[in-house]
Amino acid sequence: MAPGVLLLLLPVVVVMLLLAPCSWACNEAVCASLVSKCLLLKSCECDMTDRRNCTCCTDCHRCLERLYTDCCSCVGQ
Repeated sequence: MAPGVLLLLLPVVVVMLLLAPCSWACNEAVCASLVSKCLLLKSCECDMTDRRNCTCCTDCHRCLERLYTDCCSCVGQ
């Protein structure tokens, strides 16, 4: 790969690394009530040891609805 291409990709990689932790953190202010509901319904008690064969991930996704991407880290997904 040419050095010029690496210099162009460097800022993109830095921005991605800075933004990534934001999506992995649980936003309790937004997710608390919805996560509580899903945990009470036992929709998100998934065994995440084998991510290719997660049987309850679909139920958890349905329960968290439109906030799945914001709240999935609150339930360990």
